[in-house]
Amino acid sequence: GGLGCVGSILCNDLLKFDIKRLVILDRKDPVSKFAQANVIFVRCDLRDFSAVTEIFTQYRPDFVFHAGAQRDPGYAESHIVETVTTNVIGTLNIVKACEQSGTVKQCIFSSTGKASRYLTEEVYSATKKLCEYILDSYARRNNVRYCMVRFTHVLDNSIMNQQLQGDAEKNNYIAVHCPGKFVTAQNAQEASHLLLNGLIFSEDRQCNFLIVRNLEWPVESLEMALYYVKVSGREIPVIFMGN
Repeated sequence: GGLGCVGSILCNDLLKFDIKRLVILDRKDPVSKFAQANVIFVRCDLRDFSAVTEIFTQYRPDFVFHAGAQRDPGYAESHIVETVTTNVIGTLNIVKACEQSGTVKQCIFSSTGKASRYLTEEVYSATKKLCEYILDSYARRNNVRYCMVRFTHVLDNSIMNQQLQGDAEKNNYIAVHCPGKFVTAQNAQEASHLLLNGLIFSEDRQCNFLIVRNLEWPVESLEMALYYVKVSGREIPVIFMGN
């Protein structure tokens, strides 16, 4: 997931350190945003276990950050097989590859605050809960240190933000769920720093998870909509669609 919003910021942060090599796995086509000679792009579907293990055998990584997922909760409800195989089987493949590598010291996984719900019928949340269970189970074996971070609403990478921005650019109105809808949000840079902190706060034989404790004021979706109206320079209405 190194070409996603959080993943690409994490890669830039990692390149500030004296690392030997950065290998980016993603289903997307390689891009030229990373010009460094020590950056290698590999196009790979995490559901393909043989491809994943072959990559780990070839490049022998020391540290693994797993940020690849189908992350759209709405899409997950209508594309259940794709979401479950990508999120759950993909995570299991990464963990198995870490275990078999003989080189991986630590693996940091990006989960979601939605996984904190004790009971859920939502497909996306359920897949992330299963992923956390996988990491916790393997952490007890102590071959590799595992740690996970739970992102809350990552604002600049959020579906809500993309929809509001897209409405302002393309439509004659901006759709908001309802007045007074708030999200507790962090930004993508904070999410990247959370992943890096996973290296520091991981421990043997248990899978710790990290969250940002102080997220300050919530973000109101109506305020974001009005911001994009202002940025667009057009006089377009805000329509409340309901939940």
